Amino acid sequence: MADFERFEFVLPGYTPETMPLDRLLEYLGQLMVILGNPSDLHLIKIEKSSTKPVFLMPHHAAVKARKRARDTWEGGGPVPARKAYSRIRRMVSEDGGEPARLTSKSATILEFPSVDLGADQEIGSVRQASSITGELIRVGGETEFDQILVRDVSGAVIAGCFATKETAKQLAKHLHEYVRLHGIASWHRDRHGKWQMMRMKVQTFEKVDDESLTHALAAVQGAVVDWPENLSEELLAMRSGEAA
Repeated sequence: MADFERFEFVLPGYTPETMPLDRLLEYLGQLMVILGNPSDLHLIKIEKSSTKPVFLMPHHAAVKARKRARDTWEGGGPVPARKAYSRIRRMVSEDGGEPARLTSKSATILEFPSVDLGADQEIGSVRQASSITGELIRVGGETEFDQILVRDVSGAVIAGCFATKETAKQLAKHLHEYVRLHGIASWHRDRHGKWQMMRMKVQTFEKVDDESLTHALAAVQGAVVDWPENLSEELLAMRSGEAA
């Protein structure tokens, strides 16, 4: 077996008796993405204590696999490998939090520490075109832009909106009336997955009549925000120009 190299993938969250087969296959699928050349990776046994799949790989393929593992651990390597690494870390967190590791020649070549699943959900700022509806309760300010306060249909006061003096002057004519503001907003997602608008530059607005307000309230109550599960990873990829 001198032409083969031995790899051990240690998964402390389970024993072989408690590891669900679909979960094991998910771990192995992500690991194959990291190492590459899955046809060269041969599962020979699963050792006990923790769950420890043991593989053999031809030496020429093992050299490349160890390099991909090292690059991924250091934050480099192909985008799919980095995504697979992040996915395994999340799985480790979901399965108890004890780090998984990949060893070769008795040395750890890749470690998968757990992540703070709450912090992983947090996103600092996403900018997009947005609209809000509510009662205009304040317009004014001494800086270049006037601050705008709106009370939404739930009774909550929305701060952080601002507009140019000209737009604010026109908007002020509708004080204590219901309006719909349109502009570019910055949104923040907290660790619980809740989105909150932090700031919005109001570009245009319209007065809202009672019938439109009723429709808007129904839309808010029935709204479902469908953000992708891997939004944070996609944003990071876009920022680095590597979105798949």
